[in-house]
Amino acid sequence: TDPSSPEGSDTRALRGAVHEISARRRSEAEAARERRLLGRLLEGVGDGVHGLDASGAIVFENAAALRMFGWRTEEMLGLHAHSLVHHHHPDGRPYPVEDCPIYRTLRDGQPRQVADEVFFRKDGSSFPVEYTCNAVQGAGGGIEGVVVAFRDVTERQRAEEASRESEARSRRLADATFEAVAFHEQGRILEVNRAFCAMFGYDREGEMIGRSVLELAAPESRDTVLEHIRSGSEQPYEAVGLRRDGSRIVAELRGRPLALQGRSARVVVLRDVTERKRAEEQVAHLTRLYATLSQINQSIVRVRTREELFSAIGRAAVEHGGFALAWIGEIDREARIVTAVATHGAAAQDAASIRLDLGDPRAREGLIGRALHTGELASTHDIQNDPALGHVRALAESHGLRAAAAVPFRCGEEVAGFVVLAAEEADYF
Repeated sequence: TDPSSPEGSDTRALRGAVHEISARRRSEAEAARERRLLGRLLEGVGDGVHGLDASGAIVFENAAALRMFGWRTEEMLGLHAHSLVHHHHPDGRPYPVEDCPIYRTLRDGQPRQVADEVFFRKDGSSFPVEYTCNAVQGAGGGIEGVVVAFRDVTERQRAEEASRESEARSRRLADATFEAVAFHEQGRILEVNRAFCAMFGYDREGEMIGRSVLELAAPESRDTVLEHIRSGSEQPYEAVGLRRDGSRIVAELRGRPLALQGRSARVVVLRDVTERKRAEEQVAHLTRLYATLSQINQSIVRVRTREELFSAIGRAAVEHGGFALAWIGEIDREARIVTAVATHGAAAQDAASIRLDLGDPRAREGLIGRALHTGELASTHDIQNDPALGHVRALAESHGLRAAAAVPFRCGEEVAGFVVLAAEEADYF
């Protein structure tokens, strides 16, 4: 056919129309397939999904949404979504549509995420939800609708509430107990009870929140505390703690893992055993003293000379009593000098050269001077920190001597000399 003839022109027009119709049908078929595929995908989603048109009317609900709402599809399509399922706040106040985040997205196209509202079921009951809403843009750029994906968070809220109640019960129980209780996360304090504050000399729980538990441990105990934290050990152990005023306590600790405020924390119970340890130490000290006295009594029976007796006393004090040093001195009445006649222990050689002038005011204030004046035992908790014992501080520091006591012995009615015992522990006597 001649393309320039009317018949040729009509043929081309007919072919073009057929092609356009065929293309449109293919496009519509593809769109229908895409809609069916999208529908199947949304039906398989566990979260609820509903679609609204530009007026806020419902145009789509997936199976999860229908289960949550309790409606059938045909009952919801075309109805105003806010009036149907979103009409009140969680506290029962009416929810104006202009305040609704979903309808704000319909107006401005901005996506939103909400986590503290409720939707309503067909039976009028509500359920807590968290949801996101995203605008659907049309071909011309305008907003044609909004897609809302939501989730029923009832079970999660119940679990959170149960966790909060459990934590509250734990805090009440912790405050009710006489033992000190602390909750920490990797050593950082989260909660403490009143007994814990009192143990460490603090007035309020808030003064301790956020602090490291290592700040409350004495330097020699920090590695032990840290090891138990890192290993998660539940075995009891002892550690030395530092009170707010710098004083020290001995505590027995036991901890175990615990969930607190959504964190993997650790609860630790502390018992102050300072007095018990002090009593145990006193018993041990007395046992050592009795062992020393027993050996001295046996020596008195066996020895024949004063020199042998003094040597036996010093040896018994160190070998059986566990003292670091035994120093025995006699008084020269004419010179008023006290000199060593026997020494025993690691510091014996250095201590043998000690001479005390009883006329020196410093000697009168020291252990021997006080023992001479009272005729009774005189002691110090710590040689190294006693200002009256400066003349023997260098000896004490070089040999690790701490507590000491001077015991006078008599010849007739007069004090003839002194037995001085020194221990490596402070506060021994």
